[in-house]
Amino acid sequence: MHETQLSRNYEVQIEILTPLHVGNGVVLKRDFEFVVQNGKTYRLNDSALLQAFWPADAKQQEKIALTRPADLLGNTRLSHDDAYVLYAYNGSPAMGEIREQIKDVFGHAYVPGSSLKGGLRTALMRTMIEGVAQHSLTRADLGRAMRNDYDARAAKEADDMLDRKYGGFDPNHDMFRGLSIADTTPAPKNALTLQRVQMVPKLEIDVEALAIGSQLKTSLRLDRYILQTVAAQLGIEKKFANTIRNVARAVQFTAETRIRQELAYHIQNNHAQAVHFYYEQLQRIQQKKFADNECLLQVGFAAGWRAKTLLGGLPDNDPLLEKVIGDFYLDKGGKGQGSHASGDAFPKARHLAFVGRNPALPMGWVKMVLS
Repeated sequence: MHETQLSRNYEVQIEILTPLHVGNGVVLKRDFEFVVQNGKTYRLNDSALLQAFWPADAKQQEKIALTRPADLLGNTRLSHDDAYVLYAYNGSPAMGEIREQIKDVFGHAYVPGSSLKGGLRTALMRTMIEGVAQHSLTRADLGRAMRNDYDARAAKEADDMLDRKYGGFDPNHDMFRGLSIADTTPAPKNALTLQRVQMVPKLEIDVEALAIGSQLKTSLRLDRYILQTVAAQLGIEKKFANTIRNVARAVQFTAETRIRQELAYHIQNNHAQAVHFYYEQLQRIQQKKFADNECLLQVGFAAGWRAKTLLGGLPDNDPLLEKVIGDFYLDKGGKGQGSHASGDAFPKARHLAFVGRNPALPMGWVKMVLS
């Protein structure tokens, strides 16, 4: 940790506890961007393939341009260090396509600072609401109900009042500007894996993910001027600014709630013992009392609604949850018409990463240590 009068700067060690995917929006197609050989998936180097097979004849060029890269390879047997291969991992996708992990300009996988800050912001604001203010949320804390399934503005503005109360009244006057976190260092080459994810029962997708045990580093900065002076100018109570200053301890408060909630859900729904075991493990880690500079955080793809919303702490039997589900069309099948009954699990399903042939782990849990 490096401290000045105006800021406190931390080096942050991140350990990937469960597979983590942050996508770049690209869906890789079998036989075009990748091929499968002998139980391995090879991400193709398009430039190297074109350079090797590009003919001088214009008519042949047109033919090559319409040919699948896999067909250009023919019977060529690939290896990790082949010129036609960018990288490879064990296994093959079930559906013939893979969602690509975000990478830097050199092709190295990493976790963007924006993803980490989004997760930190949600966790910190939940700690402010549930732990510091002990604010019992009501429908009046949220925006107007959606008029129809396409009323994106109402959905976007749903938690604006809570944002203004606990953060600031617009992005230019936001106390969370006092917290910044950089993109992580590139992940080791062998950290990228092929991960199958069960989105709901009978619906599976494949993603590139950072593997369990991968170690990354980043830096986090707390700007004291914004956290103290600007927060006071915005009329935000000092205790909420102090929540951000004690970032790791505050994030861990929300993590404990999340873990209790998820363990209860999986036990109640009689899910795979592996999922129970994982959350029980996290609870045992917490019972050892994390240091004030350590915390758990869930980020990235398939972390789920409860990880990414300020309302994620609402119990399934809370009448407010049923009202929110209806007003904001969260139960797509019900179209806001009350198909979700109070006490029903919400969401009904959890996204789970496969281990072997079984869905067994939540996605995106990391351990952060600030020093």
